[in-house]
Amino acid sequence: MKIILGVVTRENQCRAASLEQNASVDMVPLLKANHQLPSGQECDIVTTCAPSVSTSDKITFKRTICTIDQDGKYTLTEQGTAEQGFLACNTLFLSAADRGKTKDVHLLVIENKEYVAKKLVDISRGHGQLTIKDACKFLTTDLICLKRMSHFETKFAQRVIQEGVDTAAFQVSDGFIIKTYYSNVAQVNAELQAPISEEVSATCKPTSIYLVEPHRVSSAVLKFSGTLGIRNRTDKHSATIMAFSHFVLESSACEYMFADLQGMH
Repeated sequence: MKIILGVVTRENQCRAASLEQNASVDMVPLLKANHQLPSGQECDIVTTCAPSVSTSDKITFKRTICTIDQDGKYTLTEQGTAEQGFLACNTLFLSAADRGKTKDVHLLVIENKEYVAKKLVDISRGHGQLTIKDACKFLTTDLICLKRMSHFETKFAQRVIQEGVDTAAFQVSDGFIIKTYYSNVAQVNAELQAPISEEVSATCKPTSIYLVEPHRVSSAVLKFSGTLGIRNRTDKHSATIMAFSHFVLESSACEYMFADLQGMH
């Protein structure tokens, strides 16, 4: 059985950084929970329920993708062709334990495929809006962290084969950023799966920005570590995830680490 992880990443120059970044691994479309595991509990199970969505905005957007080369250097590329999709007006319903403070999560459909779109909010201003410039900076950092984690996962898999170690299966999910633009299409009341046929050209200035990840049907979240500590468990998946965490520290000479690891089947 393959485990699908969700993590909060922390870049660290041989120390824990104070700036938290949200990332995921074949990744959980849920916000992180800011609490520690109760003593003696093997894992927290957090359930979410995505309600049926009938009201959405038809959006015009461009994607920004990130690639990591063999040396660990990243490249950000904004695609030139504008696309369209449906973005739910309401946020996804999340349980109180998993309702994050820094991001709103919306259901997004692109060509009949479901995603989750995460938008930063300014919690210092009573759930206000960040500027596009600031949101772009923070979400771009999240995307780079996500792709860097995928880069290390590939190296970890190679090391596992070389050493002949039996590990549990896991993988890092895809992710990308979208910047939305004004178009001539107003709000629509329709199923999100409705086909998109209208051509709309984007203006120069983006109106909002989201970090987009695949939408997962499963909602049971397993927590392998927190931001302030690690729970040592003996099951195969836990051992594999902890081994991966140590591998990242070792292979990057303590430049990078991943904290608050979460997963789902």
